[in-house]
Amino acid sequence: WPIEQTAEINQSPVAFDVEKVLKIVDQDRMDILSTLIRVTLVEMEMDLIEAILALRAWEQLVRQQLAEAKGP
Repeated sequence: WPIEQTAEINQSPVAFDVEKVLKIVDQDRMDILSTLIRVTLVEMEMDLIEAILALRAWEQLVRQQLAEAKGP
């Protein structure tokens, strides 16, 4: 999905290190996220197609928020 800009993005003099952010998202946190997603899908009794569509909508929201982020 293309990223839709809601406002003009100004270049900020503040920069943040992407590698530092990626180190924060460690394997334990990813395991917790995976468990939350799995349990939610089971509780909602979603089939595979419904689950994928729900995750795609969530992915679009996350990508949009990351594109608009000005810092970590």
